[in-house]
Amino acid sequence: MQRLNLNLTEDFMETAQEAIDNLKVMSQELERLANTPKMFSTDYGMYLEQMAHEMYRNSNELTYLASLYGDI
Repeated sequence: MQRLNLNLTEDFMETAQEAIDNLKVMSQELERLANTPKMFSTDYGMYLEQMAHEMYRNSNELTYLASLYGDI
């Protein structure tokens, strides 16, 4: 079995952090949009809220992975 060689450069970690930050911002914006009176309690509003929660969960997972592999 081959061993995975991770050479995570500072540029890669900055790019990863930028992607994580963008996911969090998108999540917040989708949540805000889903909770507007026009969208609240509609199927589309619920779909937006689910997407927001998924993006937030993904950003947390990426944060964990970046911190796990950031010190290699």
